[in-house]
Amino acid sequence: MLNVYKYRNIIELEQKHQKSFKLCSTNKIALLPPILKKMGLIYYLAFPVIEDNKSSIKKIKRPIGIILINKNIKGKEKIFDLSEYEFCKNHHCFNHIYYTTETSSPLWPNRSQENEENYRVLLDNLQNIASKTSIFKKTNKDEYELFLNKLKDFVGEEYWDIYTQLQENKILPITEEIERKRKLATLENKKAEENNKQRLKVLKIQKQKDFKQRVVKKTTKFVREEIVPSLKGNGSYTKLLFFDLWGKTLRSFLKESVSEKYENCFNPDLSQKALDNNINKVVEDINFEAMKNVSSACKNKVFSNISIDTLSKVLIVFLNALMIEEKHNKISQEFEDEIAESISIYNEDKDKIKNIDARKFLDKIFDNLCQDYSTSQEEKLSDIYFGYSYTFLK
Repeated sequence: MLNVYKYRNIIELEQKHQKSFKLCSTNKIALLPPILKKMGLIYYLAFPVIEDNKSSIKKIKRPIGIILINKNIKGKEKIFDLSEYEFCKNHHCFNHIYYTTETSSPLWPNRSQENEENYRVLLDNLQNIASKTSIFKKTNKDEYELFLNKLKDFVGEEYWDIYTQLQENKILPITEEIERKRKLATLENKKAEENNKQRLKVLKIQKQKDFKQRVVKKTTKFVREEIVPSLKGNGSYTKLLFFDLWGKTLRSFLKESVSEKYENCFNPDLSQKALDNNINKVVEDINFEAMKNVSSACKNKVFSNISIDTLSKVLIVFLNALMIEEKHNKISQEFEDEIAESISIYNEDKDKIKNIDARKFLDKIFDNLCQDYSTSQEEKLSDIYFGYSYTFLK
């Protein structure tokens, strides 16, 4: 016979009864930790049964069933399908979401290793209490109260009234009045869900925006404070290579930042702690990509060539002048002169570059900067200007 105080046997009970409840649409259930319930003269372990799902975010609703097990007669079970029975004087809607669980949630049924161990501890505590409880001996109130407080932390404050009613009320067949209340509660919940969907839609858009801003702020700070100083001594050509690659990396992220790939960074159903952890992981990944950009840029073998380095410096002056004018949102004669001089010097000296690959790259950057000079549309900006300006302006 099953020892229901062992967690592995709780899993067996879940598998055994996964098709026992008509209100379960997933054919997958979870047993919440039990309490002691006295029916007549006998104490039972009362397990609330909820519908479970395979989603990473579990939406926890009211119980769809109750499993009672006689604590003295191992394996003796009473099954109450709550499509036909009731014990709650309120909580009539089976679709209302009381709480959600996720990877980092301390609430059940997030089946993390820590939570499974906490479930085992609760079962051990209850077994100790139940062993001292019988028809002739009442439950040790202090010890049981301590158990209930731990259980409350495990299922959340919002859910606790359901446990209280399970312990205090009889489980009786449903009446026409209860069926009427259930239908009314379902309709009211549907209206509330529709309103909540609109609220979450607006909230999701805001969280998407916050997500992008946080990632850009942290990654550009990393590039500005950690990577740019590390490029010192590697020549101006290397800097141009890096910012061209970095612009592609950053632009790729911003393009994908609203996609499902990053859903776990702005999903309103997730806790702020989970969102923060996921966002930090994205920042780490992009910072790693930035470091790969550095490695790739530093592999060039021409950065020490005087002609190449000189023209690279000219293009950096061009690049910087464009950025400063954008920063102040006005044309400055000083920087207009720098831009004109950069264009003149480049056109005069570009034929001095004999390395074909270097010449092609520098010509591309020069042409891009000339186009950047004449556009104000961000989507038309070159990768190098995009990466450079975001690093130092945003």
